[in-house]
Amino acid sequence: MFYNGFLSWFDYCFKHKNFVVPLIRSNPFMKQSILFVLCLCQSVFSFNASATLMADHYIPFWDDNNETVANEMMFTAGNLSLSVTAWTGNFDASGNQIEGWSQVVGNDLGVFRDDSGLGVLSSLNDGNDLDAGSSSDFASDPDEGLLFVFSNKVSIFDIFVGDLDSSDDINFSEVSLSALNDITIGNSAIGLTGPQFESEWPFEFNGSFSGSAFMVWVDDSRDDVEILGVATIPEPATIFVIALGLMMIGVRRIA
Repeated sequence: MFYNGFLSWFDYCFKHKNFVVPLIRSNPFMKQSILFVLCLCQSVFSFNASATLMADHYIPFWDDNNETVANEMMFTAGNLSLSVTAWTGNFDASGNQIEGWSQVVGNDLGVFRDDSGLGVLSSLNDGNDLDAGSSSDFASDPDEGLLFVFSNKVSIFDIFVGDLDSSDDINFSEVSLSALNDITIGNSAIGLTGPQFESEWPFEFNGSFSGSAFMVWVDDSRDDVEILGVATIPEPATIFVIALGLMMIGVRRIA
């Protein structure tokens, strides 16, 4: 209700700007009052974008009661849906890609889910965590990744990782998908590690990753983790906060 009322007020001011702007210029008290309202709105919606909406779009992955394996798993949070699939690739020690990404499909293969979160079962001999192998062992122990595809464009606030120890690190990337289901790695954070002695940790990105498709993946034979959840900031909330800031600048320039 407040949101709709605010937009109605802004729409009126814009349509009647030839009347409203001179009125604001001639009345310092009105100018200060409008600035106060805009500051208050920005604070409310900034908090909403970074907290309330983020909380509404936190998607937990663990399941305390079941162990399941599927080629694709679907999750929802409000009007946001998320598809998770399992993939394998091959990277050398310098991070160069040797083999392209291939989706893991088949009976009893794909995304693994239990009370620790999500992992990958890439073969019947594979462990159920998100793990990797040596580049020379690609056929039997490939590097593994989880592909997240959201129904809407989002900004990633953080990703929650479990089963961590001092030898583990993860990679997180924006990705693009071709019509042939090929994955191209884009903007990335490579070699992320958690604090020592912490087995679970939220890796915070604070909106530095934006899009609808992302990959969390590992490429070191020592890596062995599970993904507990992901938190997002929907793009419209971010845009609305920016719009409020621009409106405040506009009012300050009216003198």
